[in-house]
Amino acid sequence: MRFAAVAAGVLVLAAGCAESKPAAVSGGFKDTVTGLLRQVAPDASPTFDAMTCGALTDPDPDSHVAMWADATLSGVAADELRRAGVQAGWQPVRADGFDVVLVSPDDVRLALRGGTVRAELANCSIAGKHQELDFHPVVPELTTEQEDVLSVGLRTTAEAVTAIHEVIGQPVDEAVFPRSGRVADATGLPVSTCKAGSGERGANWAATTKRDLPAGTDPARVKQEITGAFGDGWTVDPRPKQPGFLKAQNGSLTISVTLSATSFELSAADLDCVGVTGS
Repeated sequence: MRFAAVAAGVLVLAAGCAESKPAAVSGGFKDTVTGLLRQVAPDASPTFDAMTCGALTDPDPDSHVAMWADATLSGVAADELRRAGVQAGWQPVRADGFDVVLVSPDDVRLALRGGTVRAELANCSIAGKHQELDFHPVVPELTTEQEDVLSVGLRTTAEAVTAIHEVIGQPVDEAVFPRSGRVADATGLPVSTCKAGSGERGANWAATTKRDLPAGTDPARVKQEITGAFGDGWTVDPRPKQPGFLKAQNGSLTISVTLSATSFELSAADLDCVGVTGS
């Protein structure tokens, strides 16, 4: 019976994939990939291909396409390609097994391993189909300049978070909100890629931490004390009809707090997308 159930599941999964067909490679994808590669190798001539990657449940399965490019770069160092990518607005990201991985403003992924380059742009219903670079999550590898800018907001947030935790009598998670306020010290801070307003790829952060509170805590009283703990620059929305919730903002920075008689949850974010610059 177990074998039959597993076999049936495999058939269902297989039935969900529409037949892959050759597809056209967009001119934009070709120009994006070739343009970057020729910054470091003027004679680079990548080969391009594309296949459909829709599901049977899609209204038009053939509209879902995975495009890719392959190229060989001789004598090009990873740092050289990284610099060229940053200058063109591509965000370096972390990925095991590659010398460098970059994401373009339009979500093209390009990776160098040894002397081989792979680039992909996929809009697929079937995750990973025809893709070698479908890794998740996509974690930015920040430039020094990005770290400096993001650290300004994190430091301001960490100061407020520390004051809030003094009210509830619980320690701050310093892996997320370090005393230094430096992103480099925030080993537990989730950082994501985003598209900056000026067009280049960029990065921002958002985090949630939780703490237990002593049984019988009065959420309304604690909320009032937290409201008074925010320093200059913060505007607090007290949400008077929600005794266990408040939200505060300071420019692009936000903090929200949710309280119950036994629990505390804090969510904070920098909504500004810091574009990639520097090296």
